[in-house]
Amino acid sequence: MILYHFVNLEYGLENISKRRLKVSRIKKLNDPFEFQAFDLSNKELRNNVKRGIEAIDKEFGLICFSRSWRSPLQWAHYADRHTGICLGLEILPQHVSLIREVNYVPKRIRLTSHQVTEEDIWTIMATKFEKWDYEEESRIFVPLEESEVSGLFFTPFKSNMRLKEIYIGASCEVSKDDLRKALGDLKEEVKVLKTRAGFTNFNMVVDNRYSPFKL
Repeated sequence: MILYHFVNLEYGLENISKRRLKVSRIKKLNDPFEFQAFDLSNKELRNNVKRGIEAIDKEFGLICFSRSWRSPLQWAHYADRHTGICLGLEILPQHVSLIREVNYVPKRIRLTSHQVTEEDIWTIMATKFEKWDYEEESRIFVPLEESEVSGLFFTPFKSNMRLKEIYIGASCEVSKDDLRKALGDLKEEVKVLKTRAGFTNFNMVVDNRYSPFKL
């Protein structure tokens, strides 16, 4: 199974070179409704959810992926206006069970009880408002104690994934030399493809004039 991770060029090359992805902290994501999918009009429920999220935030971070590299919105928002890259990572079979596909909902979920179970918390950690559905998001939650590097958090490719593809943004000007240096001994294993806007739809497509890159 291949999932896609959008990133700007600088951090993308660093990720490739160091064979790792940055782990995001739960409380620092870009949606103010993140983990707020329940109807929280009841104060007791609101406080219980808050405590549950705080407990999980101390133990886990997450890596956000998309199930497609073709969305122009994803490229615009997460790959620096198409000047970045998208990494195609194969999730190893023994780790596929770690993937949580995000469920998109039109309205807040009502609970029948003000008590919150661990299952409830994990449910809202993979639930977002339906307007985000263009992201086709999948998430992997990572134990923080296994991923800290100098106060930041990373997970190495070798732990549960393999880099298989690199998609170059339509406006990206990365040099072949920089790609060669970053890939190192992965050069023969990883397919590098240039993207462009499609001619017949609103998807990004492979630009066959420049793909695959010969490194």
